[in-house]
Amino acid sequence: MKQAATKGLVWSSLERVGRQGAQFLIQIVLARILLPEVFGLVAMVLVFINICYAIVDAGFSYALVQRKEIDEADCSTVFYLNIIIGLLTAAVLTLVSPLVAMIYGEPDLIPVLQMLSVGLFFRSLSCVQEALLKRDLKFKKMFYASLPCIPISGLVGIVMAYEGYGVYALVAQTLLYQLTYALFLWSASPWRPRLIFSKASLQKLFPFGSKLLAAGLINTIFENLYTIVIGILFPPASVAFYQRARSFERLPVSNIQVVLQRVFFPIMSKMQDDIAYMKATMKRIITLVSYASFGLLTTMAVLAEPLILVLIGENWLPVVPLLQLLCVVGALFPIQHMNFNAIIALGRSDISLRLEIIKKLLVVAIMLVTMWISVKAMVIGTIIASLLGLMLNTHYTNRLIGYSLDEQMRDSFIALLMSAVVIGVVLTLFHLTNLDPLADLLLGAVLAAVIGFLGLKFLPSKAREDICYISDSIIRVPILTKWLS
Repeated sequence: MKQAATKGLVWSSLERVGRQGAQFLIQIVLARILLPEVFGLVAMVLVFINICYAIVDAGFSYALVQRKEIDEADCSTVFYLNIIIGLLTAAVLTLVSPLVAMIYGEPDLIPVLQMLSVGLFFRSLSCVQEALLKRDLKFKKMFYASLPCIPISGLVGIVMAYEGYGVYALVAQTLLYQLTYALFLWSASPWRPRLIFSKASLQKLFPFGSKLLAAGLINTIFENLYTIVIGILFPPASVAFYQRARSFERLPVSNIQVVLQRVFFPIMSKMQDDIAYMKATMKRIITLVSYASFGLLTTMAVLAEPLILVLIGENWLPVVPLLQLLCVVGALFPIQHMNFNAIIALGRSDISLRLEIIKKLLVVAIMLVTMWISVKAMVIGTIIASLLGLMLNTHYTNRLIGYSLDEQMRDSFIALLMSAVVIGVVLTLFHLTNLDPLADLLLGAVLAAVIGFLGLKFLPSKAREDICYISDSIIRVPILTKWLS
């Protein structure tokens, strides 16, 4: 299982980082061509698209991964159910698009939302193929399936942006990505649906899938709630600045989160009957994940200004303070998410739903206080909500497998210490020198990387063993193994 987990981790990381990195670079190019207001318009409607993606994506596909045994009837039933849901959600979005445009006061949003809703059908075609590849830890196939999608869709979006299509360049890029990803996943997966729609399969998968679907839907709605409120109370440019800050922060965070969920959710589901082994595995994962997330997000926060200036220019400088605050949320999120995954892997989707409801009520309460002040105040509120969410998730993890918040923070101590060192060294550098933004960015990144490499030596022995195993068997970096041995 360790070998399967390691290979899955590496290939899932390659697929996710490659995809997100390529998308990020394309967005940087587009940000230099298009005005912030254009991105703001798309961000407003993507809120509703993402909510519908959660309906199509979550719940029953995860049930296929979580269950110990599945059959052909289960897979085909979920496939047709996802298509029905995809078509229904696309139809609903098309019908309510005038209402959405009226809420925002932006009539141009009507055709944008209607066109983007087609992507929901494209997504529904590939959910089961993706779930089965994840279940079997075949992330290498997912890597090769996703590889061509970004350059194809990105090139079309960039050309259309240069030709003056504005917001429709972003729409075309999004739709083409969803279509090509579905096609390449079908080519990567040997599974094909049969003409089966089983009531028995629905009854078997519904208790777990429906609760997880509800939890995922609630989570997605509230993840995008800030965008909705900012779009209503503030100009479109404010939405663009907030979304751009989130896209920078989410680049490392979402990659860590998705890789963990893809690889360790099916593995922990298989070990759900061995609580002691699950806790021991989680301890090792938390130690490494906290080191990666704290290090990456701390570096991004301290280098935020030169990063924004170099990559997307002075027009986007209002992103800097928002990004720095969001990095605090991002550093904690992978740990929070890992605890949530453990709860789901144990089959306790009832707890996951309860947690999502409680956490989102806290988000609403905090947002109602901060929304009248400023966007920055709202982001500070997300830090408070994130801390409370971590406490809630770890409360249940402690109850189920005996892994408390205090113990997790002790396992993350080296990560916190190295993050403090990065902040102190880089800020001292900026204070003592007067370099241009590009030099600040490069020198700061190199210093942070060196500190992070040196800090690996201080990790617990089991964590160093895991890194050496990955280094020896997969990525083959002798200097890393030699340093940690």
